[in-house]
Amino acid sequence: MNNAKFTYIAEFAGAGGTCLGARAAGGECRLQVEWDPYDLKNQNAYKLLKKNFPEVAAKGRIINYDITSFTGRHQLKLANLEPGSLDLLTSSAPCQGWSSANTNKKKDDHRNDLFLNSIKNIRITQPKIVLFENVKGLTTNKSLRFKYYQIITELKNAGYQVKTYVLDSKDYGIPQSRVRSFVIGVREDLCEQYGVEPSVPDFHDTQVGIGDVLPHLQGHIRGQFDKDVIPANVPVSCITKTVGFKVIENGVPRYPTIPELTTLSTFPEDYDWGDSSFNQVHNRVGNSVLPKMAEILMEHLYETVIKKINPLHRAAERAIIAARDVA
Repeated sequence: MNNAKFTYIAEFAGAGGTCLGARAAGGECRLQVEWDPYDLKNQNAYKLLKKNFPEVAAKGRIINYDITSFTGRHQLKLANLEPGSLDLLTSSAPCQGWSSANTNKKKDDHRNDLFLNSIKNIRITQPKIVLFENVKGLTTNKSLRFKYYQIITELKNAGYQVKTYVLDSKDYGIPQSRVRSFVIGVREDLCEQYGVEPSVPDFHDTQVGIGDVLPHLQGHIRGQFDKDVIPANVPVSCITKTVGFKVIENGVPRYPTIPELTTLSTFPEDYDWGDSSFNQVHNRVGNSVLPKMAEILMEHLYETVIKKINPLHRAAERAIIAARDVA
């Protein structure tokens, strides 16, 4: 992508929600890292990445490898980058160890420490911006909250100015309510030189209901044992990896179809789920970053940070301003 606005690496890429958002925002993927052992139930993310990002796969930049053994030096070599040249690194470590939907949370769940591998790699790759996404439970679970502060402290020690946010996707015109924590870091040297800082976009003025994107539906039921019908002008409740919520069509509750799950989770209509079963798709969209949410955040980071620190963008802006002055 020669006209790309920014470059990025996606760790814990999953089914590609973050990458779809980055592509829509004008990003060029230099590397997708996912660990998808073939013997685990519902694990098909690696195959989905290869199907839906053929331009990345063609360059050998979709990696099915355990991140604990995949270093920042490996990343730079495969992505053909020098330290400090990458614009954005995203990390969405598995959230089950922190998720409120997990009733068996454990302090010693090994997944709770995978973010440390991302930070270890960041110290080597030195991207301009880092974007960590995870469940709200990372900030609210009392027994695990120290992990949240550890992420912030480690990123600051790695040379980043850091800000944290808890955002609900429904506040950004997305037809699903999904509350997530975001940790955004911008390299300190860039903050000092260009006056940039981490931030997120303002909320949208209106919310989008399930009926706005799927007009044939009259509402939904939040969970398997919940009988209250939520009207169609309200965003769908958070779709988790567990099959449960139902949609209402012609007054009758039923499970959503795969195309409906795709739309409500803002995946493109032409996203290729391959031979994935309904349960596998439900699992994938439940674990994914919503592509539209990723797109909105990355467009904002491009406008407020990358555009200001990239010399080509600055030169183009000066030329536009000069042309206006002449006119």
